[in-house]
Parts: sequence; structure tokens; C-alpha cells
Amino acid sequence: MRIVVERLSYSYQRQRVFGDLNLHIEAGSSVALLGESGVGKSTLLRLLAGLETPQEGQILSGGRTPLELRGLGEVAILAQEPALFPHLTVMGNLELYCASHRRRFDQASAEAITQAVGLQDSRDRYPHELSVGMRARLAIARVMLLPPKLLLLDEPFAALDPHRRNSISELMHSTKESASTYIWSTHSVIEALQFADMIAVLKRCRPLRCYDPRAVRPIESEVALSEQARALYQNIVADTWSANDE
Repeated sequence: MRIVVERLSYSYQRQRVFGDLNLHIEAGSSVALLGESGVGKSTLLRLLAGLETPQEGQILSGGRTPLELRGLGEVAILAQEPALFPHLTVMGNLELYCASHRRRFDQASAEAITQAVGLQDSRDRYPHELSVGMRARLAIARVMLLPPKLLLLDEPFAALDPHRRNSISELMHSTKESASTYIWSTHSVIEALQFADMIAVLKRCRPLRCYDPRAVRPIESEVALSEQARALYQNIVADTWSANDE
């Protein structure tokens, strides 16, 4: 699922979100999108998912447009607000997700995934009975149950507490090979350094910049960075949130 984004432009209510954006993502890559709020990370994910249409330029995923890929059921996007079915339990949501993708529901796999995300004691509870973080974990469990060829996640760990965020982040990234290509937005540079094959930094009025963090691994925590990793970390932080674009 190689992705080619060429000369992509998108505006919302006459305001340019980004323009002339170019990005090539190799098949099987794990890509982190970094950038200040409002620079277009969520919009880019929606464009890749076929939920928005490019106003200029093109996106090809495995030689198909995002809309074609979506029609084949080969792309899934996990938004910040999980779209759960309120009348179904945790297990019911997982079962219906399988049915909507015309896949057989495997009880054992569903139980293993709910165990992995810490919902094993809430399998018979409804979404309104779950906390915000638990609902986010249920949404994550769904995409883990049926990983697509292209998996897009919009700040998937934002609603989780730090301990749960680390454990589920490690779980998802350790099993991401079942999805051909994996792209997620985040505000955590450490998370991006730990798990991404490529870090793409979006910023207004400037071409997208990419970094390869694989040479500085392993990374255990922000306080235990090697000299090389800390230099890359500081460069990305300055590039993402600096007031100037030079």
C-alpha cells in the first residue's frame, strides 16, 4: 500500500489549510504526523481516507484513489471521537464491526483484544457506561480486530491516561504489521521517535519536512535519550512549534 501525495492543496472556508503538499510513503511504513493544532493533520488523514476530496493535486494509495480504496473496505480511520453504537455492548460493537466488513466474528480474538486493551471486565457494558478513555480503547480494539491495508488514526491515544497510553501504544505498534501502512497524528515527539519509520512535520506556509528516527532507537523515555536522539528530538520540537519558519 504505497501512498503518493503530489501537489495536494486544500482550503476550508476560503482559508488555505495547506498547499502544494508532497509526501511519498512506502508500503508497510509507520508514519507519524506532527504539527501545531490547525495545520491540517486531521484534514490530511480525512483526505487519505477518502472522506474529503482534494481541491488540487492527487493522492494514490496502492495505485487507487482514496475513494476507490474506501469502497473496497481497505482503509479505516479512527477519529478523535469514536463512533460507537450506543445500543450495543462492548462485544456487540465488535461483532457488528465485523459484520459491517463482511467478516466472521471470532469470539476468542475479540476476548483477547478486549483483554489487551483493559476492557475484559466491561464486555457486557454499553458505551454510556464507559469512561471517555474506555470508549477510546473500544474504538482502538475495533481496528485491531480487523486491521485494514491502510490504517489512519487521529490522535488515537489522546483520551488515555499516561500509563494506558504507553501500554496500548506499544501494543498497537507491535502488531501494526498486520496493516500494510499505518499513519497517525500525534503531539508527542517521543511517541513518534519510538514507533515511526518516518516523522512528517506539517507547518503553514512551508513545505512538509520529514525525518527518519530509526537510527536513534531504542528509546525508553524522554529522560533517557542518547546524545543523537536528543539532538533529533530538539530539532523536531523546534521545527514543529518554533515561531519562525527558517
